Amino acid sequence: MVDFSEMITAGSTSGRNPHHLCLSPPPRIILRPGVISGGQPHETGHFSHTSPYFSGMSGDGPVQIYTDGASRGNPGNAAWAYLFIRRGSVIGRDTGFIGTSTNNQAEYHAVIKALEAAAAAGYFDVSLYSDSELVIRQARGEYRVKAPSLVPLLGRVRELERTFRSISYHAIPRGDSSIIIADRMCNETLDAHGRSRGHSRKTGEVSPTPFSLIPIGRMRTPFRARGDAPRQGRETRAIGEIHIDEANAPGLDGIEAYRHLIVLVWFDRSDRAALTATPPGTGVSRGVFSTRSPDRPNPVGIELVELIERRGNVLKVRGVDALDGTPVIDIKPYSPGIDSTESG
Repeated sequence: MVDFSEMITAGSTSGRNPHHLCLSPPPRIILRPGVISGGQPHETGHFSHTSPYFSGMSGDGPVQIYTDGASRGNPGNAAWAYLFIRRGSVIGRDTGFIGTSTNNQAEYHAVIKALEAAAAAGYFDVSLYSDSELVIRQARGEYRVKAPSLVPLLGRVRELERTFRSISYHAIPRGDSSIIIADRMCNETLDAHGRSRGHSRKTGEVSPTPFSLIPIGRMRTPFRARGDAPRQGRETRAIGEIHIDEANAPGLDGIEAYRHLIVLVWFDRSDRAALTATPPGTGVSRGVFSTRSPDRPNPVGIELVELIERRGNVLKVRGVDALDGTPVIDIKPYSPGIDSTESG
């Protein structure tokens, strides 16, 4: 959440709405003295430096950083979170408790923590994304800093910029899927801090606060639309792949010992308002909890698949019915002695 009272433009804003979220990507910033990408002079001076550590080094490719900060009370208890994504896979994430802070301070703490971690990991080329227009525009030099509490935070960002070969800042909507995950991480941290201080709810009381799941990977299948997918994967023996995020890849160790796997997925294109469904061939409407319909309040799906092979963090499997890109939330080995009954 942005406190627009702290916004002051660094230059003319003629024709701009200062409350409008800038979604067009800024020029890619290359950290060379006085020059940005495209050979144009760099006028702000914020990135006018080079680092001796990057001579001839290219790293493993650019990294996208998604950050979020949250404060309950503004000021109040606050937390930060970030995700590192490379080539579509989450390669790192973290969250932490700040203490008493404003929303804008929390957003800056998230940026700082992310840049510190990226520098420590040796990521040389980064693009940082945040839903805080204030932080992004101040980082890009488009807004001056009015609040004294933000001055040292922006100063720390400037120090960290010197550790990268290239860095760019992008403002994106709160509805971006990676920002939603980072926001949930912040709220989980704040919830955990509240419980540790004796603020947990009474045992047995149903919590009105939703909990969150962070996908561990994605399904890759030949099915693009619901009409393409079979009702059950075993009907077609269709082959697909499970791409596990690099950060979760160690969890696959030993999986080759099993022939079949139970894959829990999240049917993200389902109707979560549905409470009834009509099973195929019955013509009779039932409650969704007595059907296998993907449309349900919490659209968790179960894929019983045959493991063909593992290649690093990719599992090639047979018997899929999920749509391409479906989030994977867990994998368990199938055990006939546990997962089947005598009555079938």
